[in-house]
Amino acid sequence: MASDEPAAKRRKQEVTGPNKSELDQLDDIVKTYKEKRMSVCNSVTDFKFNKKRVRMLSKEGSISENQCGGVVYWMWRDQRELKELEISFHLLLGDPGKVLPEFVKTAGIGGIVVDFCPLRLPTQWVNDVVKAVPKDVPICQVDAHNIVPCWHASPKLEYGARTIRPKIHKVLTEFLTEFPPVIKHSHVSGEKTKITRPTCYTPILVHPPRHMHDTYQILPQRAILRVRDFRSKFRESVESFIEECIIRRELSDNFCYYNNEKYDSIEGTNEWARKTLNDHAKDKREYLYARGKLEKAQTHDDLWNAAQVMAFLFCNIPDGRCMWSVCGIHDQGWAERPVFGKIRYMNYKGCQRKFAVAEFVKRYKP
Repeated sequence: MASDEPAAKRRKQEVTGPNKSELDQLDDIVKTYKEKRMSVCNSVTDFKFNKKRVRMLSKEGSISENQCGGVVYWMWRDQRELKELEISFHLLLGDPGKVLPEFVKTAGIGGIVVDFCPLRLPTQWVNDVVKAVPKDVPICQVDAHNIVPCWHASPKLEYGARTIRPKIHKVLTEFLTEFPPVIKHSHVSGEKTKITRPTCYTPILVHPPRHMHDTYQILPQRAILRVRDFRSKFRESVESFIEECIIRRELSDNFCYYNNEKYDSIEGTNEWARKTLNDHAKDKREYLYARGKLEKAQTHDDLWNAAQVMAFLFCNIPDGRCMWSVCGIHDQGWAERPVFGKIRYMNYKGCQRKFAVAEFVKRYKP
């Protein structure tokens, strides 16, 4: 009897972890990048930090040393090397707007550092925390997943890649720098093997790894620093990777950040796109599927099915790139056709000209 579970979910459960050889390779990579960090400076305290990477969310901008029991880094990732660095790790369950302020009060926390995410719910979480913590506790935010911080790349909603590209390239060298070394903190608290800077980790903010085989998560900045080493040999490929990994990626964040209430709605697209989609809303469709069939990758189109499996494995966060294909965001009107209207159209043969469809379908077949 066929399972009612989505094919993508079954596939996800069947994925096995990396073998010993793959783990050894990962260990070698981590070792190499630790050495690169140490070549920058001996300690993070000697690193010339770019203060433009951080912005204050609270009116209070300084920590009271007399009343500070530590600094919380409220992060949305794994705990990585915390144990090795003797950084205490706290797992808090519940509504961030309630549990984090309570932790700040009971632990005597003097300051909060929070990751940046442009999506609506994480933004609301941060706003709730800012309102609830004591007014004398400063809160700052770091855009840890973009190279150029979203709010620094542009102060407004950008129309497309051509408008944000020059803004990013203008300041890219200022932000695309090697990482400093991560070291043990020099001041140890009264607790054994714990330093005075506890880390608060709220599990409901954690997103699954991009790949089930991932042992280490790699920042785009690290990827770009590595890929650009091959520019002299593979210039076209490197430039294409930089365009996708930096420009298009940060354009997506720009869309979600400055269009926060409507980034996942047709109301969030341009007027011409809304009009053409509404004009063709009643056009006859060759195939009709219930939502469940689409989600379970059970359609006539093997490329759609494979893409749905891959999306389930890797892409758990909606963003501006989805709106590009569905609602014409960061695009222009094209030749009008049934169903799609003026939204950019891509058929099966068009995909075959772009990439190895057969190989992709084989790899992610439900």
